[in-house]
Amino acid sequence: MNDSTHITSFDFDEWQQLAKANPAAFEVKRHETITQFLEQLAPEQRHRLEKLQWRIDMERKRSATPMSALLKIYDRMMTSLHQQKAALDSFLNDNPAPETPSKAMRKNTVIDLKPRCQ
Repeated sequence: MNDSTHITSFDFDEWQQLAKANPAAFEVKRHETITQFLEQLAPEQRHRLEKLQWRIDMERKRSATPMSALLKIYDRMMTSLHQQKAALDSFLNDNPAPETPSKAMRKNTVIDLKPRCQ
């Protein structure tokens, strides 16, 4: 991958404004930006990351709220991180890898922060 083709700038305020003003245009631009990035990768990396992006997109579609999607994606990311750490620890210490945290231990609770009507 050529370093000159990397996306080097990200204007959060611009993306936020677009998301508020025109959510459909935001989604189109988000999809185009992700696709453009993935096309720069080697085929084996691209395939793996396309599958990951698909899982993220499906979680966003299935979730009732953006916060619910965020928590599910975060949980998936943390599970993967724990698995990678366990595998690395096992390799470095020549020990069997411990189990990843159980789903019950990782259970997240969403608290409704809407103001109460008085």
